[in-house]
Amino acid sequence: MHTDEPMTSGRPEHPAPGLPGDLPTHHVEAAELVRRHLVVLRGGVLFLSSRDGAALVKWLDDGVPVARILYALEIAAERRRRRSDRAPLQLTHASRYLGRERVLVVDEPAPALVADADAHVSLLRWLDDIGRPLCAERFPTRFATLRSQVAGLPSRSPRALAAHVIGLLAEFQGQCWEDLGDAGRTVYERAALAGLGDLADLFAEDEIATLTEEHARGLFRAGLVGLDAAAVLHVVGL
Repeated sequence: MHTDEPMTSGRPEHPAPGLPGDLPTHHVEAAELVRRHLVVLRGGVLFLSSRDGAALVKWLDDGVPVARILYALEIAAERRRRRSDRAPLQLTHASRYLGRERVLVVDEPAPALVADADAHVSLLRWLDDIGRPLCAERFPTRFATLRSQVAGLPSRSPRALAAHVIGLLAEFQGQCWEDLGDAGRTVYERAALAGLGDLADLFAEDEIATLTEEHARGLFRAGLVGLDAAAVLHVVGL
């Protein structure tokens, strides 16, 4: 049985702060998937602002695919990192990318991928061809778990499958970030702080810490070339 709804690893009983309390169950699940994606991109414990919550509900009511929202968030995060933007990433920053054609956010284009009739086969082939060389040495156990999770997903529509795989990728990236340990993360944090340059002098200590972590996480993800939402959408043909 196919379904267009995202499936989370632990369905929340109540909407996150910033969302109305009478949301349909599938909206609550989608909002949690988006919130967790923001956590991976920004760091910290995120709660949706009322503005972000209103935007998300409108997108979901308008039928914007969850996979497209997650993709737009990744584009917004990467472009803001490259510009050394001064404000932390918010959900509304993704709005301009919701309707655009897909563009890869990495400097080098990923190899062309031909979607198989079976999306699962295509996704597993993509993980083996693109992900394994990147992760086999540094994160072999995490990667094996990711591949098993993707292989074990139930049959579903391409939109729902894409949303869930992008969510699993975000989980994987967040876990790998933590696995780096303090020493490993410090390398990226120092590079991020250097990239901010004199802008760092304009912020309070807690503000610069938030921005530095967001940019550092972006630098780490940039090293996992081709393991992103754009690639997932391409593989499943969306």
